[in-house]
Amino acid sequence: MRKLANLLVLIGYFVLLNVDITTGITIRIVSALLVLPWMVENKVFDGAFVMGIMLSIDVHKLVELLFF
Repeated sequence: MRKLANLLVLIGYFVLLNVDITTGITIRIVSALLVLPWMVENKVFDGAFVMGIMLSIDVHKLVELLFF
């Protein structure tokens, strides 16, 4: 699951920068939700903290794009 999430992060950045912002952010949110449980389970708390911050930024931007 972690490898899939890491692949999705790369795909999400590519889509975000080159194709569509909304789709790229959605892919990045899915990847963060996939990798966060692994990080917490394996006590990679610094990575989980950074990923949580990035997730909150992505969610904020997605809400902004969809509703405002």
